[in-house]
Amino acid sequence: PRPPRPPRPTETLQHPAKPRGTPPRKVHRISPDMGYVALGGYLLIGAGPAAVFFSTRVAHRAFLVVLTFTSCATWIFTALLLALPVIYFLPLGSSVQYVAPLIIYATCHEVCRRVLCLLQTWVTGYHSFTH
Repeated sequence: PRPPRPPRPTETLQHPAKPRGTPPRKVHRISPDMGYVALGGYLLIGAGPAAVFFSTRVAHRAFLVVLTFTSCATWIFTALLLALPVIYFLPLGSSVQYVAPLIIYATCHEVCRRVLCLLQTWVTGYHSFTH
């Protein structure tokens, strides 16, 4: 029987565009645990300021906690309701007959939203340009 080969510390690859005389580059293996470390870092960078604000300002008042989660749920529910008419336009083709109804729907939705916001400020009597 043959004796076992000693393990190689790092693998080397030769780049196909380089001439044969150049030294090969080393391939570094990244540990699978680094993905979890990167995920945790990105999570802290993205959600850290919001978590600090929530824990220092909002979490001490029960009403604000309920208001925060209720408003989040309301936004999600509203987004789902607004997305229902879009189902009829999908899958979109590349011709005008497929894209035009979606553009008309989005335009009408934006106009209605602006009219309702103006109506709300008119009914409540609050005008931001006068204060």
